[in-house]
Amino acid sequence: KGANKPSNKKSKKKETKPLKQTYDVNGVDERADNIDQTKYDKWRGTEDINTGNMEDGDGKAPNIRYLGQKENKKFLDQYLAWKKSGAELPTTPKEFKRLSEPVLKPNDDKAKWWDNSTMYKSSVIRDVDKETGHDFVMYYNARGDSINPAKGAERIAMAVSDDMKKWKRFGDGPLINHHKGISGDAYIQRINDTWVMFYFGAFWTGWDQGAFNRFAVSNDLIHWKDWEGEDLIQSSEPYDDLFAHKSFVVKHEGIVYHYYCAVNKAGQRGIALATSKDIGKSDIHFVTPPKDEIEIK
Repeated sequence: KGANKPSNKKSKKKETKPLKQTYDVNGVDERADNIDQTKYDKWRGTEDINTGNMEDGDGKAPNIRYLGQKENKKFLDQYLAWKKSGAELPTTPKEFKRLSEPVLKPNDDKAKWWDNSTMYKSSVIRDVDKETGHDFVMYYNARGDSINPAKGAERIAMAVSDDMKKWKRFGDGPLINHHKGISGDAYIQRINDTWVMFYFGAFWTGWDQGAFNRFAVSNDLIHWKDWEGEDLIQSSEPYDDLFAHKSFVVKHEGIVYHYYCAVNKAGQRGIALATSKDIGKSDIHFVTPPKDEIEIK
């Protein structure tokens, strides 16, 4: 499905193109060529995506959720220098400091009907061209309702900020709303000239529907058009026969890799992979659950 009608405003010309999203070890922008690859071959089993082989040039550069050209370029230059010298990536963690208060709360004085019960996962990107009029955009999922907040659906909404500390809700309603169940965990990618929001849905038609991966597209980060075709990922294997959800999508050497959270009916959870091209099967499997273990319904 196409996005909304493109904006007539002209893009500002820049001498250097802002670095965005995901890069391979050569610093090449690994955006998918199109958004029509909605059929994937399942890679059986689960695999930890954080344990790639970093030797002999086979390692994959870490995914970079961009904050801006300077930040990303500095990180990439360091990464490529490590690769060239054969040195290992540093493993010393950095200390994070919390703000004294949450930046958004379901019970603050600006709470809306769609987020007045519970707020869940957020995903933040930098709006380099300030299409929203602000520097940073947060996509978050929240539950709420104007009559009975605790019984409301979970939807995807957005907030904006100019300093990453002070945030305000944007718009008069949620961006993705299926009125029942869950729509959540937005993950934003830029594919050619289109913004793509990968997200998961669950229980839209009832508890037996499970969880599955979908996407929506936009030209301006504000107005989103939901995909109306088949699910990108849905339960189809023994290891994901309860839930197949929560997307992380990248493209490398012509192949789209769709990592997702797989949960089986025994309650075992892991990271699974689907690809746009058949690259074989994984030999990693869940351990066989005890015979007396109760199956999740």
